[in-house]
Amino acid sequence: LRRLQEEREREREIGKEGEKLKREDKLFQLARQKRVMEHSNRAIQEKIDEESRKDKEALAYKNKLHLQRLQQKREQERQKNALKDAVAKMRLTRRWEPPPGIDLQVDIEKLKERAEQLTSRAPDPGRKSVLPSEAAPPPRGP
Repeated sequence: LRRLQEEREREREIGKEGEKLKREDKLFQLARQKRVMEHSNRAIQEKIDEESRKDKEALAYKNKLHLQRLQQKREQERQKNALKDAVAKMRLTRRWEPPPGIDLQVDIEKLKERAEQLTSRAPDPGRKSVLPSEAAPPPRGP
């Protein structure tokens, strides 16, 4: 009888230890699962942050280009108006004064070289000529 009680007591202790191990294992698995989820969430957040940073950079670049284009457009408009004013003034004074801030100097030598290059080429037989000397004479009246 005593032996039976000891055996039952030992089985009960073994059962308790088994349950305790199961609880510990379950807690360990829950903690592991929590760490995995935290890592996954952190990786997702890093990816979101990276995409957000790239979007901000792209938007900043787009805005920069837009501002550059606006500035170029304003400068072109300013130059156009300055040239119009200079031409109008020239009509009145009969003297050309280039508008301030606009460089109208032309490199004549470069233009001559380029013209020489273009005119010294042998004409291509399949190409239509745009030069008056090579063009067919216009048809005469009716």
